Order: sequence, then structure tokens, then C-alpha cells
Amino acid sequence: MDTSFFLPGLAKDQAYMLNRDHQSRLNVRAAIERMWREYQPYCPDSNFQIWAKDDFHAAMWQMQLTTIFLRLGFRLLPTSSEGPDICIAQRRKRLWVEAVTPKEGEGADAVSVPFGEPVYITNTPWILRVLTSVAAKIEQHENWLSKNIVSDVDGYVVAINAGRIAVADLSPGGVTFCERAVYGITDGYNINVDTEVVRPVLLPSPSVEKVSKASISTELFRGPHVPQVSALMWCPNHIAINYTTNGSDITTVHNQFARRPLASRVLFFTRQVWFKHDTRIVVGRKRWRAILWTFLAPIVNTLR
Repeated sequence: MDTSFFLPGLAKDQAYMLNRDHQSRLNVRAAIERMWREYQPYCPDSNFQIWAKDDFHAAMWQMQLTTIFLRLGFRLLPTSSEGPDICIAQRRKRLWVEAVTPKEGEGADAVSVPFGEPVYITNTPWILRVLTSVAAKIEQHENWLSKNIVSDVDGYVVAINAGRIAVADLSPGGVTFCERAVYGITDGYNINVDTEVVRPVLLPSPSVEKVSKASISTELFRGPHVPQVSALMWCPNHIAINYTTNGSDITTVHNQFARRPLASRVLFFTRQVWFKHDTRIVVGRKRWRAILWTFLAPIVNTLR
């Protein structure tokens, strides 16, 4: 592979061309090259840089996510281009992480936000984009299982970057679209007519309806429906806007019914959410632990 991430010549992806060539992107370009130097030894795809010219956002999310784990001291194992993107060693077990960057979709159920015009935001198109991504990655996981690339005892996380979907960073009531898609919840209000106090509450929303009237379940993590998925990682920010490598903009949405549920200490650098006994539990990222672990991890890993 070339030592530089960016390759010369025309590229299909305009974001690639912008970040490679424009003078205003010097700092971004330097940060990307630093990430590439760290990621290159773990990159399973010899055509990764060529792929990035066609799909810059997807390639960057995969590289950024790997760099986050590396800089926080996670011990990564080699992967192949036929399996998930990232493999984290956890004592005698493995945690696989598969990156995905959904687009706005096509047809009547696509996300559509006209630029510069007022628009009424409904949850359904965004939730459908999450569910479509998860369904595709579950199908891939089954294929990897059949080829013995992954195992039933391994953990499996689908990491979704929704930066290509308009206003995916909106989270009314603090509840992300990702949580709405798998916990079957939506936001509402409780109004006390006597005191006139209005309080936000979570309401059940077990499904969404497509334009075709087909009903799609949003309760994947409310029972043993997808036991192969340990959690979802959700990042709503576009790579061109946020190219940091500390994971501060990532939310982990846990599946307590997974065959291999994750302990909170595993993805400590993210904001974490559980839904247990009809209660939403939110734990903020352990920033101090992320800083401390950055220094201690190299020592710990040499002792393993």
C-alpha cells in the first residue's frame, strides 16, 4: 500500500477530492494521514485507498473507528476482507465490530429534507434507515458464522455512522433515532392540568409504518429477537465535520437479550444506553478513564 492515504488522480467521491486538494482542509488532511499511519497495519483490504476514492465517508468511518480503539489501548487482532472490519481481543473471547454508513435511501420511505425549506420531522424515515442497516449486518453475520469466520460465543457490534443522513444528529428529548429503532420508544409529554406542568416522558412505539402500510417492528432489543447483536454504536456526525478519535460523539445502545451482552466497562469511552424493565438508563462516557487508559493500556497489553 502507498504510505500516503490520498492517491493522485480523479475520484468519484467529491468529499475525497475536497479533503485531498483544498487549501482549507490542510488540518483535516494531516489528521487523516496520521490516522492512516496507525490504521494501515490493521487494514485487511489491499484496495482500501482505491475504495476510499469512491466512498470516502465509509472508508473514513472504518479507519476512524479502528483508530479510536487503538489510541485507547484496545488490543486488536488481524482481520480479513471477508469478515467484520474490527476484531478486539478480550481474554479468551473476541468482540467483532462492523462499520456501516447508511445513506438516505430511495423511494417513498427515503429521508427527504429539502435544503433551506421548513420541514416537519417524523421519526419513521430515520428509524427505517437504522433498521435496514441492522438487518443487512445481521444477514452478513449469519454468512460469517457459516464460514467459521466468527463464532456464536463472540460479541458483535454494529457501528452506524449516520452522517450522510440529513439531521440525523437531532434527538428530541435526548433519545436518538437509533434507540427509537430498537427499543420501541418515542417521546411524549405528560401535562398536569392542575399545576400546568409539562414533563417529557417516553411512550411505547412498537413499530413504524412504511408508506406501503407495511408495519416494521422497532422492538429488536426488547426481547431475544436478535441475540447475535451485542450492541449498536451510533454516531450522527459527518466525517467531514468531526474527525476526532476519542469517541466522544458515539452512543452505545445495548442489547440486554444478546447471547454476549457487553459490560459497561467495554465501551467506556462512549455514552451508553440500556432499556431494562421499561426504564431507559443512560450512563455518560468515562472521560477520565479514557484519558487514564490511554497511558496504561500499552503497559497492560505487554503483560497479557
